[in-house]
Amino acid sequence: WYSLAAESGSAAGMYGLGLAHINCEEFGPAIDRLQQAAAQGYGPAFAALADMHFLGVGMPRDKATAAVLWRRAAELGQLRSALTLASK
Repeated sequence: WYSLAAESGSAAGMYGLGLAHINCEEFGPAIDRLQQAAAQGYGPAFAALADMHFLGVGMPRDKATAAVLWRRAAELGQLRSALTLASK
């Protein structure tokens, strides 16, 4: 389903496919899909990319970029991202 949804341009589909890639430890494709979803303003994708940057999953650890991405996710209504920012 995620592949079909992503191919049709669905941000939720791209996000779901990105998470599936993370679960398979395929970080390059995961980042690509999450960035595509984020480019459409999909808050959960910003949050997932922030987590990846903060933890250094599939990329060098970058707390500053993580904070920027969490802030954008929070602006888009992602409560966990707002709470994460408040705790840092």
